[in-house]
Amino acid sequence: MIEQLKISIDESRKLARGLSPVALGEYGLINAVNELTDLYSSMYNIDCEVYSECEAYHITNNVATQVFRIIQEAMNNSVKHSGGKNLNIVFSVNSDSSHKVEIIDNGKGFKTGAVENPGMGLSILKFRGQLIDSIVEIKSTIGSGTTITCKFR
Repeated sequence: MIEQLKISIDESRKLARGLSPVALGEYGLINAVNELTDLYSSMYNIDCEVYSECEAYHITNNVATQVFRIIQEAMNNSVKHSGGKNLNIVFSVNSDSSHKVEIIDNGKGFKTGAVENPGMGLSILKFRGQLIDSIVEIKSTIGSGTTITCKFR
């Protein structure tokens, strides 16, 4: 019983750390996402990988924070709903110098057009994207997983 309580307290601390403000700078977004994927890998026993074309993204702290929170919410949705065991976060730079991050899982997927009343998670993703004038797209195929894409500057 005491051991279970210790485990619960440790898990609560890890989750609380994920809610605190993100220390972001030139290299902060990638570092913060790497820490987040390490946490999810250990907490949920899934394989999480981060891929990035560059080490630093020259974006404001506000944009970096919102992008981080979009990634965090997408990962939460994946863990909660997808049943997948692999989660990849892929950062890239578009030809127009804008940035893109894709959160890709190998879960069960869902019919995106069939979501009449999207849950809070999907609504929050889109809302956070609007806050920074970014485009958030959700693509999913039953049996093939889900990809959430956020294009930002």
